[in-house]
Amino acid sequence: MLNEMIFFLNKSNKPDIRLITTQSGTKHGTVTARIRDKSQYEITTLRIDRNTDGRHAEVEFINDWKLDASRRDLTINSMFIDMNAMLYDYFDGEQDLKNKSIRFVGDPDKRIKEDYLRIFRYFRFHTRFGTDGLHDRNVIEIMRNNIEGLKTISGERIWSEMKRILINVNCTDSIKMMFTDLKIGKYLGFINDIDLKEFFKIQQNLIRTTMIWKVSTLFASLICDLDELSSITLRLKLSNIERDTIAYIISNRFASNDESGDDNDRKQNLKIQLAMAPKPNQKNLKDFIQQFLIYKGYDDEFIEELQQWPIPIFPFNGTMIFDKIQNKKELKIILEQIRLKWARQNFSMSQEQFYN
Repeated sequence: MLNEMIFFLNKSNKPDIRLITTQSGTKHGTVTARIRDKSQYEITTLRIDRNTDGRHAEVEFINDWKLDASRRDLTINSMFIDMNAMLYDYFDGEQDLKNKSIRFVGDPDKRIKEDYLRIFRYFRFHTRFGTDGLHDRNVIEIMRNNIEGLKTISGERIWSEMKRILINVNCTDSIKMMFTDLKIGKYLGFINDIDLKEFFKIQQNLIRTTMIWKVSTLFASLICDLDELSSITLRLKLSNIERDTIAYIISNRFASNDESGDDNDRKQNLKIQLAMAPKPNQKNLKDFIQQFLIYKGYDDEFIEELQQWPIPIFPFNGTMIFDKIQNKKELKIILEQIRLKWARQNFSMSQEQFYN
């Protein structure tokens, strides 16, 4: 259960900092400081891992900075700075950062066995701070030998790290190493061999756009079909929005008529799709369509126009024709047919046309 400790740091008693603790966090010496309800920082005391099974660790709190640094995963994550800007760097993390080299602290095999998620963390930091192609082949082989340990890691933790890799669109090297060299896909729920051609194509579309794209949009390029999406959703515990965004992209990306017709026809078809959707679903559907258009590389102007388009409200309802229908069970079907006609007539229909 979440506990919150409020610290009042000014005379007005306005809470500038809120410290948030959880049972798991307290167990590992971690609190989260939320500053003015705008940003937050995770703060952890010095500790070492007494026992670990590759997922969970029993920790002991200490006061030795070097000992704490020695149990961290990567050299660039094991540096400290004090209030006087003095850097404490026990494992040459600063030099590795300058060289854009991602190295484990000490024995890579030991570090990975302490927490198999560190395989993903290696590629996350390689994507942000490393050099493409610069990998110690011995370390990659150690990862390969420990890859089965990912079966013990929760899908939520894996997806959290995977999203941090994909959010950097220039993650080509990491994705190639993970999915081609290490065959990491099956530990995320993938059931088919992954063809990276689609990923590379969509990656270029995302690099070109100025629109805001979601991680799930790029992730969709790795997923073969809806059956595979179901397996991945089960493994990684994707949110409903993430799952539905990917499902919409997968269902529409290879439509035979997608590349035919002009922009006006495509735009009108998408508007009809939006207008025909139940009102509670329209906002999400609009977001799905926007991500699909970004995925396919449509011009920003095209996407923005559709994004800003106010979805018209169907001006009629079933009670207006209820008495005119003999079989009342057909009311919903007839109303949908009329609604489609209204949409195809550029969302314009007179009452006379409606009744006829």
